[in-house]
Amino acid sequence: MMTRRGWPDRIGWRQRGIATLVVAIILLVGVSMAVIFGSRVALMEQRLAANSLRSAQAASAAQAGLERALAHIRGGGVPGTCQFMGTLPESAAENASATLYWARFQNPDLGFAEPICPAVPPANIDLTDCANRTGGATRRLTIVSCGWSDDRAGLQYAVADVRAGPSLGGPGPTNPMISGTGVVFNGAARVFNLFNNLTIWSAGAFSVSGNPGNTFIRNPANPSLSQDPLVLQSSIADLPSSCGTHNTTDTYICTTDASVIGPDVIDHDYALANLSQAAFFEAFMGVPREEYKRAIASQILSGAQLNAISGPVGGQVIWVEGDLSTGKDLGSPTRPLVLIVDGNATFTGNPNFYGVLYVDGDLSVNGIPRFFGSAIIRGQGKGGGTPRFIYDPQAVRNAAQLGARAVLSGSWRDWVVTP
Repeated sequence: MMTRRGWPDRIGWRQRGIATLVVAIILLVGVSMAVIFGSRVALMEQRLAANSLRSAQAASAAQAGLERALAHIRGGGVPGTCQFMGTLPESAAENASATLYWARFQNPDLGFAEPICPAVPPANIDLTDCANRTGGATRRLTIVSCGWSDDRAGLQYAVADVRAGPSLGGPGPTNPMISGTGVVFNGAARVFNLFNNLTIWSAGAFSVSGNPGNTFIRNPANPSLSQDPLVLQSSIADLPSSCGTHNTTDTYICTTDASVIGPDVIDHDYALANLSQAAFFEAFMGVPREEYKRAIASQILSGAQLNAISGPVGGQVIWVEGDLSTGKDLGSPTRPLVLIVDGNATFTGNPNFYGVLYVDGDLSVNGIPRFFGSAIIRGQGKGGGTPRFIYDPQAVRNAAQLGARAVLSGSWRDWVVTP
C-alpha cells in the first residue's frame, strides 16, 4: 500500500536555508554599515587632524609676526617701518602667495578702522605705511598679527599691547644742565629754563667769560605767559638774542652774565661732588650702569657707528662706547632719545638734540648746537661758540619712557574688538 506525502512536509523541505540567508544578509548589512561608519570616522579624524595642524600653523605664524614686531621696537625701531610680512622659507620675495603672517602696529587710542585679518594674505602692502599707527613714538601701542597656515585655509590672530618701561630715575631732570665737576662757558653760550628757576646745577665751580655767557629763566612780569606747562611748551624756542630790557613782553629774563651769577645757578654742591662714578649714574638713571646697559639700552654703538646711521635717530636709548664727536641731529620733538656716552662727547656745527644726554666724561660744545631737554655731565661742561641748552620738559618726559618694551601683562589675546 503506498503512502502519500502530505503538503506540510513538502513546505518544510522548500523552506530549508531561509534562516541562513537571513543571517547572512544581516551580517552583510552590519559589516557594510561598519565599513561605511568606520571610513566616515577615519575621514572625520583626518579632517580634524588637518584642521588642528592648520590651526597650529596659523597660530605659530601669528605669534611669529608679533615677536618680529616686538623685536623691531625693542631694537629702537626704524621710523617709517610699521608693518611686517613673513614668507614661506622657500620664498625669497615677500608676496601674498607665500605670506605666512602680516603684523603691524596699531595706535591703541584709535581702535581698528580697517579689516583686521582678511581670509587670504593681502597683496602689495606698503610696509612703510605708518599713518595713525603708533602712539607716543612706540612708547605705547598695540601689535596686531595675522597668521595663515601653509595652504591658507587656517587663520589666527595674535594681539598684544606693548608699553615701554622707565629709562631714567624718576620723571627725569628738571633743569637743562647738570655737571659733576664744573661748568666753563665762553663765547655766547646760553642756558634757558622757562619752567622753573634752576638752570645749572654743578658740583664744582661755574665760570663765565666771553660776550657773554648767560642764563635765562621765565619772566615773572609777563602776564601773558600761561601757567599751564603744555601751553608754555610752545614758547620755549622764543629765545632772546641778548639780555634785553626785561620789559613785560619778554618771555625770558637774563639772570647770569660775565659779571653776575644769578640765583638760578647752583655751584659747589658738595653732595653732588661726593658721588662716585657709579652713584652719580644711578642717581640720575635709576639703576646701576651695567644693569642699565644690559637691560635698558636699545643699541650699544661706537661713536663711528652712531655717526654712520643715515636715517633719523630717536625714540630709543643709545649707549655709545668710548668717545663721541658728532655734528648730526639726534632725536626730534616727537621722538626724543636717551644718549649715554661712556667717555667724552664733543658736539660741533649746528645740530639739534632732543632728549636726555648723559656724558660720563667731559662735554665740549662748539658752533651753534641746540640741546632741547637736559644734559647730565659727570665731568666738566665746556661751551664755546653759541650753544644753547634749553630745558624741554616734554622731551625729558618722553625720554624717560624709552626703557625696554614689553607686552603688557594680560593683554595678549587671539581676538579683537572691532567698531
